[in-house]
Amino acid sequence: MNLQAPTKASVDGVSYTLPYPPSANGLYANRKTRKPGQKGRVKTDKYLSWQDAAGKEILAQGKRCLPGTVIVFVEARPPDKRPRDIDNLGKACLDLLVWMGVIEDDKSKHVRQLVMTWGHGAPGVTVSIWSTNSVRPPEDDFQTIGAAANRVVEKIKGA
Repeated sequence: MNLQAPTKASVDGVSYTLPYPPSANGLYANRKTRKPGQKGRVKTDKYLSWQDAAGKEILAQGKRCLPGTVIVFVEARPPDKRPRDIDNLGKACLDLLVWMGVIEDDKSKHVRQLVMTWGHGAPGVTVSIWSTNSVRPPEDDFQTIGAAANRVVEKIKGA
């Protein structure tokens, strides 16, 4: 699957090419708090560094805000041939979109579908976000959101 940025005006969306994110396993670290026996969770330096670099990429590529419900596609191109879990990349990507104000929230009320695939080429990720407002399922029935995603892809291919 090779997903590209929407090219038709009738499809409201945007794509960003970003650095390869850290795994979900390395986003947060435990730290001791001032209260004895309690621990806190903090973002790791590696995560903060990636978030800063990826945020600058979004700004350089033209930040857009997509309010309401969205469909998110992530094409991941790993930096090496080690086996990886693709689902460990979603959190960093979605949290970045929220942090940068591209999407309102990453809860199910806003992100109606997340599709992740492996790609080839230079290491990084391409994150494509489409508003479901431009491709509503029949009678706003979100049980058929997969059909809406397919219509988005078909509209783009026909551009």
